[in-house]
Amino acid sequence: MTIEQILTELKEWVIDLIQFLLISLFLSWSIISGVRVISGSMTPVCLTGDCLLISNIHYGARTPQTPLHIPFTTGKIPGTNIPSFLTYLRLPIYRLPGLSKVKKCDRVLFAPPRAARKLSCNPEERDWPQDVSTSMLKDCVGEPGETLNMSASVLFIDGKPEEYSNLQHRYKIEINRRLQDSFFEKYKINNYSRLKEGGAYVYITKSTKKKLESLPSIDNVKLMIEPCGFTNSCATFAKKLGGSLDYFPKITIPKKGAKVTISKTAILYYGEIIRYYEGHKKVKMEDGKLWIDDVLVKEYVFKQNYYVMMGNNRHDSIDFRSWGFLPESHVIGKAVIILFSTKDVKKHMLFNILTGNLRWDRFLKRI
Repeated sequence: MTIEQILTELKEWVIDLIQFLLISLFLSWSIISGVRVISGSMTPVCLTGDCLLISNIHYGARTPQTPLHIPFTTGKIPGTNIPSFLTYLRLPIYRLPGLSKVKKCDRVLFAPPRAARKLSCNPEERDWPQDVSTSMLKDCVGEPGETLNMSASVLFIDGKPEEYSNLQHRYKIEINRRLQDSFFEKYKINNYSRLKEGGAYVYITKSTKKKLESLPSIDNVKLMIEPCGFTNSCATFAKKLGGSLDYFPKITIPKKGAKVTISKTAILYYGEIIRYYEGHKKVKMEDGKLWIDDVLVKEYVFKQNYYVMMGNNRHDSIDFRSWGFLPESHVIGKAVIILFSTKDVKKHMLFNILTGNLRWDRFLKRI
């Protein structure tokens, strides 16, 4: 084979590779994409290490905000501290027509809103554009126009208690001896902390709680309720309104076209979204009054829909209770299926696949 033939064949390979990447990029932007679960906030529905198929076409694909961005990366080039994007060119985000709106019980992938990015462990990520930030996955528990409140860890929508079977809460196992690793393995308890005096704090479902309560050696399995105003609460938004992880005052979820009378309470509930997600250039709030572009506003009309997102692992999830309402503009897609699941999320996904370190019972499982 001559050098000219080698160069010609190499050129064809490069062209094929570019075409493949362009097609893959178009599909991942417009129709389907994948994401790996890295937190336990959706346990037991989604486990850490689950690799999910996301339908972007369900709610309509979003146009890129940061076009100068290396495809298939988040804010940094993998394995480096080098940013994977440039901010010289920033575009407005538009959404193409979708198959449906976000519905209650949908598992939704979304770009973290501003308040969620402020809570990020990575300070750099707080200033990243939303389309290159690490996405979040939660359950939609409240739709626009509905009322919501929470009491003793029970969520009420329009006055009716939620009916979800796959929820986890924090419980205290009361027993006068040290629990061994074999105990937690037997009952598939992955998130726990032992107590010096015996027993443990565990994150389990109600069905697991009933199994533990039936054991003669266990004195009690007590649900741990976080009181209102708890100092160390991670529920920043709920705490601001006088609530906690387990208590939340009655509030109406903003709906496009709905009106709200401006008051101190309204600004406390909705001030964040009016300031940052409604497209206003100049917003001022003071003493229960609102000015937009130097004009006093007594009634405000919301410009887009908002949703309430929460994790299934209710006592170990940074969600609505921490950062408030999710704007519709931040919704990416719907999780539809678990492609496969890796056991060790700390190791690279490819390493888990090559070593067979997989949860085979979760292969192609619907969620």
